[in-house]
Amino acid sequence: MQLCNLQRLDAFADGELHGPLRSECEQHLAECALCRAELAEILALRDFLIVNAPAVPPSISLAGRVRERIAQPWWARAAAAAILLVALSSGFEAGRKLAERASGAATDLLPTEMGDIHVR
Repeated sequence: MQLCNLQRLDAFADGELHGPLRSECEQHLAECALCRAELAEILALRDFLIVNAPAVPPSISLAGRVRERIAQPWWARAAAAAILLVALSSGFEAGRKLAERASGAATDLLPTEMGDIHVR
C-alpha cells in the first residue's frame, strides 16, 4: 500500500484483507500516522454503531418470500437454468454465424488479385 488507500483501509478494518494485501497494509500502517489515525476512527465508529444503532427488524413479507424460495423444487430452478443456457448458446451461435456470413460477404466483394481491378 504505497499510497494511502481508504477503501483498502476499510477492508482491513473489517478483516477482509488476507495474505500479501493484509501484510502490505500492516506495513503501511506501521509507517503512516495518518492512516493509523483514520483506522482508529473507522474502528471507533464501527464499535459505536454496533453498540448504539437500533436493531431493525426484517420486513413482514421477508419470511414469506424466503419460504416461497425454499419451497420451490430444485428441479424447477435446474430447468430454468437449462432453458437459459440453451437460449444463450443459441443466441451466441446465431450471432457467430451471422458474423461469419457478413465477413464472408464483404470479402467476396473485394478484389482478390490485381487483375480483378479494371480502371477505365
